[in-house]
Amino acid sequence: MEFFLFLLFQKRFRKSYQQEGLYLMFKIKLKNKFFLLFFFFSIFLFSKENYLLLTLDTVRTDHLSLYGYEKDTTPFLNSIKNKGVIFKNAYSLVPLTFPSHITILTGKTPLEEGIFLNGQKLEKEENYLPKIFKKYGYKTAGFVSSAILNSMFGISDGFDYFNDVPPEKGEVIKERSCKKTNEEIFKFLKENKEPFFMWVHYFEPHSPYNPPAPYDKEFENPYDGEIRAMDDCVKELFEKIPKNTTIIIAGDHGEMLSEHNEDEHGVLLYEPAIKVPLIILKKGIKAKFRDDYVSLKDIYPTFLSFFEKDKKSLLKEEKEEPILSLTLYGRETFGFYPVYSTIYNGFKLINYGNRDYLLFNLKEDPFEKNNIFSPEHPILRELKKFQDANPLPETIKIALKDEDKKVLTALGYSLPKKTERLIHPEVGLILTKDLKKAEEFIKEKKFNEAEKTLLSILQREPNFSEAKRLLGKIYIKSGQTDRAMGAFSSIAFSQMEENPKQMARKKYNEGKIQEAVKIMEEETLLNPIPENFDELAFYYFNSKNFDKLQNLYEKIKSKNISSTGVWSYLGLYFIKENKISEAGELFEKALKLNPKNPESLKGKGIVLYLNKNYEESLKYIENYIGINLRDWEAHYYKGLILKKLGKKEDAKSSFEKAKENCKEEEFIKLIDEETKNL
Repeated sequence: MEFFLFLLFQKRFRKSYQQEGLYLMFKIKLKNKFFLLFFFFSIFLFSKENYLLLTLDTVRTDHLSLYGYEKDTTPFLNSIKNKGVIFKNAYSLVPLTFPSHITILTGKTPLEEGIFLNGQKLEKEENYLPKIFKKYGYKTAGFVSSAILNSMFGISDGFDYFNDVPPEKGEVIKERSCKKTNEEIFKFLKENKEPFFMWVHYFEPHSPYNPPAPYDKEFENPYDGEIRAMDDCVKELFEKIPKNTTIIIAGDHGEMLSEHNEDEHGVLLYEPAIKVPLIILKKGIKAKFRDDYVSLKDIYPTFLSFFEKDKKSLLKEEKEEPILSLTLYGRETFGFYPVYSTIYNGFKLINYGNRDYLLFNLKEDPFEKNNIFSPEHPILRELKKFQDANPLPETIKIALKDEDKKVLTALGYSLPKKTERLIHPEVGLILTKDLKKAEEFIKEKKFNEAEKTLLSILQREPNFSEAKRLLGKIYIKSGQTDRAMGAFSSIAFSQMEENPKQMARKKYNEGKIQEAVKIMEEETLLNPIPENFDELAFYYFNSKNFDKLQNLYEKIKSKNISSTGVWSYLGLYFIKENKISEAGELFEKALKLNPKNPESLKGKGIVLYLNKNYEESLKYIENYIGINLRDWEAHYYKGLILKKLGKKEDAKSSFEKAKENCKEEEFIKLIDEETKNL
C-alpha cells in the first residue's frame, strides 16, 4: 500500500512539487494513520490549479447579450456572469488578430514588441506567457482556429503542444469551426494528466459570416448567428475543463459592421473596432461588473500575479492608465493616414496622422455621436501628450514569403504595399468601396459604368493610383490607347515627382516661391486637409502674402479646421504688427494641439520675452533651437534674453551664433550693435 501511494505521488506530482519539499516527505515510510491522512490532505492542499486563456476573435461587446444586447447571442456566458469579474470597458490595442494576441501573450504593446500587422513574425521572446507557465511546472498547450495564428508565424514558441490549422495539399485552410477545435482539445484533456496552461482561440464571428443551423435562420444578422454558435462551443469547453481551472476570456478586437464605411476591421479605432469582452473566472473572487478602463495588455501580468504577488493584476482595481490603441493597417495597405487613439479619464482622442482629430466623452457619449474636439478643450493636451511620448514608426519591418501571402489573401486581408501619398482613412474607405464597385463592373464587362465610377473617384482624389490603373485597363480593352497611356503616365508622373507638397518644396528651395504658392493653393483647394493648410501658411508667410494668410485663417475658422501651421505663422505675423496678445492666443492654440510645434515654440518664446517673462521665454526659445539649430533669429532672441538675465558671456555666444547663420546685412548690423552694448 505504501509503495503504491509512493508511485502514485511520484508520477502525478513529482515534477511540480519536488522543489517544495513534499516529494522528500513521501520517501519516508507511511507507518501510521496520521501520515496516511496527512498524505491525502497534502494532495488536496497542494493540487495545482489549471489555467485557461480563451480568446474570441472579432467580438464586439455590444453584440453580446451578456453586455446588454437585446438579442440572445450568449446564453451560456450569461449563465456564468454571477461567477466572475466582467469588465465593461476593456480595449484591444490593435484591431488585428495576430498583433492583438501578441499583446495578450507578451504583455507588450505593438510599439514595444514591433508587431503591428498580420503576417509579421514573433521573434524568440524569453518572457512569453507559455514559457512562464513552463517555468512554474505546467504543461502548455495551444489550440487555434485560424491560419493567421499558425505556428509558421512564431506564436507557438513555448508550447509543449500546439494544434493549429495547417494547409492541405498546398491550399490554405482559412479557419476551422470551434466544434472541430473543441474535438482536438477534448483529445488532449483525455490524455493529459498534468496541471496545464491552455490557450484556446475561436474564430467564428470573423468574416465571412456563415453561421451553422439553426443559427443561420434564428438571427437577422449572420454576425450574431456566428456569436451564438461560438457560445455553444464555450459551453461545451466549460463542461470538459477541470473544475479547478482559472479562466480568462477575452475578445482580440471588434468588428465595424459597415459603420463609418468600414465593413470589417483594421482601419478605424471607433468603439466597435476595439472595445472587447473581458471576463475572469477564478475560485474565491467576488462576482461583479467593473466600469474602469482596462486593456488586453493587462491580461499578461494578471496571469503572472497568480504566482508573483507583486505583479499588476486586473483583480486589484489599480489606478487607471492611459490606453493607447493604434492601427497602421490602413497606412501600409491602402495609403491612409495612420490612426492613433488615447483613452483616459473617460475621454477618447482619435488622431488621424496628426492631421485631423476626434474627441469623445465616452461616459456621456458611449456611441461616439458627438465630436467635442476643440484645441481649447482642457483634456486635449493631456491625451495628446501620451501619443507624442510614444510616436508611431515611419516604416514597418515585414518580409512576406509566398506562403504568408497565401494565408493573408485567403483570410481577406490586403497585402502591405508602398503608396505614394496618404489620404484620410474615412475618405479612403469610401473611395475603396467605390473602387470595388468599379472592379465588379469590369468583371461584368460594364466598362461605361466602371469608367464613370473611376472618374468620380479621381475627381475626389486625383492621385489615387489604383483608380488610374483600372482606368488605364478599361481604355486598353476598349481600344483607347492614347487615353490608356495618359492614365498610366499620370501614375508614373505622380510616383516620380511624388506629391504636390514635395513639388512645392522643391520649387521653394529653387527660389521659385510664387510657383510653390500656386502648387499648394491648387492642392489645398482639391484636398482641404490640415496638412495642406499648414504648408500653404508657410509659403504665404515666407512670401509676405500676409493678407492671404489672414484670409486662410478665416477660412479654416469657418470650416472648423485645426491648422497649427496657420495659427503659428499668423501669430508670427502678429508679432511683427505688434499684436502681441493676439499672437500669444494663437500660439497657445497651436501648442495645445501639438506641444512640439516649432513655430509656436519660437513665437511663444518671443511673446514671453516681449512681456518681460525672461525665464519662461528662455525655455521656449531653447526648445525651439533644439529643433532648428540654424535659425539666426532664435539665437538673436536667446542673446537678448540672456542679456536681460545678466548672463553676458552666454549672450555674446548666442549673438555670435545668430551672426554665423544670418545672411541679411541689415540684421547682421543689428546683431553687431547688440554685441557691442554687452
